Amino acid sequence: MNLATRLFITFAVLLALSVGAAIGLTYWLGRNAVSDQIDSAFITNQSVQRYFLEQETRELALVSELIAADRAFVAYVSEALNVEQDEAVDIRSVTDLLNARITEYGFDFAVVLGPDGMVLGETGNLVALSVDLSDRTVVSDALESFSVQSGLWVEQQQVLQVAVVPLLTGRTIQAYLLTGNQVTSEFVGDLARISGIELAYASLQEGRAHIATTTLRISESEALTAFLSEDEQVLESLNNGTVIEPRSVKLGGQDWVIRVVPLSNTGNRAMLISLVPEAQLFKTFQDIANVLIIAGLISIMLALVVSVTASRRLLQPIETLITVAEDATRGEYHSHIDVAGGTELRRLERAFNRMVSDLREQQAADLYFEDLSQKHIASQRVSGTHHNLDSPFDDMQTFPAGKLLGNRFEILQLIGKGGMGVVYEALDRELDDVVAIKTLRPELATDEDKIDRLKAEIRLARRIAHPNIVRTFEFVQAEGYPLISMEYVRGVTLEDAIRQFGRVDYYACLRLALQICDAVAAAHRVGVLHRDLKPGNVMITHRAKVMDFGIAYPSVMPSSEQSEHAGSTIEGTPAYLSPEQLRGEKADHRSDIYSLGILLTEMFTGKLPHAGTETQIVFKSHLNNTLVLPSQLWSGIPEMLEAIILQCLELSPDDRWQSVTDLREAINAFRIA
Repeated sequence: MNLATRLFITFAVLLALSVGAAIGLTYWLGRNAVSDQIDSAFITNQSVQRYFLEQETRELALVSELIAADRAFVAYVSEALNVEQDEAVDIRSVTDLLNARITEYGFDFAVVLGPDGMVLGETGNLVALSVDLSDRTVVSDALESFSVQSGLWVEQQQVLQVAVVPLLTGRTIQAYLLTGNQVTSEFVGDLARISGIELAYASLQEGRAHIATTTLRISESEALTAFLSEDEQVLESLNNGTVIEPRSVKLGGQDWVIRVVPLSNTGNRAMLISLVPEAQLFKTFQDIANVLIIAGLISIMLALVVSVTASRRLLQPIETLITVAEDATRGEYHSHIDVAGGTELRRLERAFNRMVSDLREQQAADLYFEDLSQKHIASQRVSGTHHNLDSPFDDMQTFPAGKLLGNRFEILQLIGKGGMGVVYEALDRELDDVVAIKTLRPELATDEDKIDRLKAEIRLARRIAHPNIVRTFEFVQAEGYPLISMEYVRGVTLEDAIRQFGRVDYYACLRLALQICDAVAAAHRVGVLHRDLKPGNVMITHRAKVMDFGIAYPSVMPSSEQSEHAGSTIEGTPAYLSPEQLRGEKADHRSDIYSLGILLTEMFTGKLPHAGTETQIVFKSHLNNTLVLPSQLWSGIPEMLEAIILQCLELSPDDRWQSVTDLREAINAFRIA
């Protein structure tokens, strides 16, 4: 059975299972749809009733504030209330005054409360005189805040909208005016019609629920009262003032879904009850089930037809990938995949291209290093410059071959020199391993400043642990000389490779460029700036290794140290310094990125972008950004790669890559594109 047949069978089985699952889930989805519709109905109802009731209550509060602003009214009430102890409050005059305002402003009832919440005058016979209303939430809030408050409560089987406003004489509160309107059954019916849901307002008194107003029929209202009064769990929720989430209840022989929301803590537990009959929702559920079944049957028929074509289309890129994989097993890495398809195939394409690029560049790097090593050894033999104890370095030599330092390091040979240091190959007898020993040149061995710099170098270098950075082990004093022991790398410096043999092999160069970026990024992550990135500070083995943090310093320093570095003598190699370093300004990680741009140009083209043999000319070229384009140095450089390098070499740090990681990702994206 070939792959196409297996794919077809797999598609067919998966489709059959998926459609069967869809049909099996029809009931569940339908019930969810019903639940969503119920929730939506409740939300709509609450929003509608809240909007209209809040609007009515807001108007009532505004009218109350208008009455309270009437100085004559306040003065009259104040005079009627402020009587001698042996005189009675003039209730009739207060009642007449309230009735006049009811007629004028059109609300249903009014009550005058004392500063303590006691009823001093009323209309409508809703509350008795001398009754304390301070336990009502709206009243207590007004008494505590001395401000206008409004809300709902249920009183004597009526749903009331009320507003409480203080009556002030100057800054003294004389009394409080409570005005209100009754929420009529007609108003509740309008709310129910707008929201498509039945409503009931109720209160809890003496352990039983009492319906104040509702849109239900009498039998259903009585059944609802019984349910609210007899269900212990419901009663507990009502007493605690918590919401009763949607639940099914049988009322008057019909199934309903109800939700109960407390209105306020008024002492009689007012609540809003929303109700939806389940029967009217069943049709929606059945329609959803039918649509799912029909759609499932149609989809399985169409999918079976499409599966044959899909399996064939999928095979074509897979066969391409197989071919590339087979080529790779034979050591042929020059194939590039470009397949059409969805996200998964694109990801597979990128993964294969990345793998092929890695293998191709690894192969190129291995061949390049092998060839480089052979050429380097041959050139040393011809020129007689092999770094041994008889080399031209003899005038700089501090320790002879065989010299044992600190009873630990046995000098093998002199392998290099720098501006202030000398490097030896040595045997660490304690670890039984070959290491590199870096010490100061003889004339600098007692220079405290140089010794401090050597110590600073090891402090910074030991912050960084990365396979592309030469490891630094420890600082020791031997024979009066300060020494740093480091990892010994058997390879060739990038400077030697370029100087003797020209630009680096293209594919090997891509691999080395990524590794150098990884090394510098690792240093930046721990807050270390290299400040002297150049080919002479990169060793090539089968991988690149960045070394020599001799003039590095932390990217975050006290301001006093920053100014000291900013104004100090220019350090580093002129051909690789950033413009801001040449101007004596503070360097940051983007200065290293500039140096990386010079380094990459030299790696890919074999030449520097800033021409000139005199230091001042090179400085001027950096400062004026008069560089030679990489494509002028090597016509074969890809345009995208040149653009990546040129962004490193922008005059302003803000225009360069803002992190080495960004630069590395750009190179990586280019190499697998």
